[in-house]
Amino acid sequence: MRSARAARTAGSPARGARSPRSTLATLVGVFVLLLARDARTGGSLAGIGSGSTTALATAGFWLRVAATALAIVSAVDYLRGSLPLLLGAPPPAPQDRPPT
Repeated sequence: MRSARAARTAGSPARGARSPRSTLATLVGVFVLLLARDARTGGSLAGIGSGSTTALATAGFWLRVAATALAIVSAVDYLRGSLPLLLGAPPPAPQDRPPT
């Protein structure tokens, strides 16, 4: 869908910086969850204490929730921008296209 829209119009329908933020939140959340797992299973972070392990796991969980919310908002924005293409509308004139 992205390629078809890019071929018919200028730029991608995904506007803003939600998608990169979602990816960053996902990566950080997974990293924090991996740190918590390492601490729980006797890895190199095992000496930080069980309270810190729980805090790491909680932080990782909420980062993943935030990443999921950002991904959903980004997907809705992407689909809303692609709706004319999906419905078969002609592409906008070059002067009516959003800046890239």
